[in-house]
Amino acid sequence: MARTRFEQILSNLHCNDNTQLPKDNKDKLYKLRPLITKLNDNFRSFYKTTRRISVDESMILFKDRSTLKQYNPQKPIKRGYKIWCVADQLGYVCNFDVYQGKNEALENEFAVCGLGERMVLSLTKPYWGIHKIVYFDNYFTSIPFEESCVTRTQKDGSKAEIRCPTVVTDYNRHMGGVDHADQLRTTYEAIRLLTPITGLLVVPTLERSTYMMSEAHSHSKRIRGR
Repeated sequence: MARTRFEQILSNLHCNDNTQLPKDNKDKLYKLRPLITKLNDNFRSFYKTTRRISVDESMILFKDRSTLKQYNPQKPIKRGYKIWCVADQLGYVCNFDVYQGKNEALENEFAVCGLGERMVLSLTKPYWGIHKIVYFDNYFTSIPFEESCVTRTQKDGSKAEIRCPTVVTDYNRHMGGVDHADQLRTTYEAIRLLTPITGLLVVPTLERSTYMMSEAHSHSKRIRGR
């Protein structure tokens, strides 16, 4: 396909109905929201993740102007779009969200939590109650949150403590899922000139998911046996 034809098709992609845009809309990604939702649904339905998953942030390089652009000096990619991700041991991203500042819906759902804690709870919600082990660093936690994670509500309403595993060893072994996903992406990332919104999700996400699905499938039996 010629580049001009590709750009023409790309410029006409439309994921949401502008006539249904709420007057008080606060979702900066409203035009992409159906695509984001569908991608996350498919990531989870077409692949069974390893038992151990990790939550972390990832950066997608972007140097142009955008209200969504962030600066993070601690990441190899310092300027771009910040993506909250859940990844398994093989680096397969099974759920993600784009950081866009204040999120009132999330704040209302998890009112007593900070930003990092809300993202852990929100991103791992599809895996509640199915025996997943979740790893995350100190950015995503607090003492009250840790206390809530080691108690379980019984049918009679009482609280039962859950024995903690060997935290340090397990963390060092299983935390790096999102970092592994970033490492894999850099080995095959295409050089492209795209619009800000398309460059944010459409091409990078499809690149990442296609490659990692193949990699994860070829190694899944070995990892799950551990």
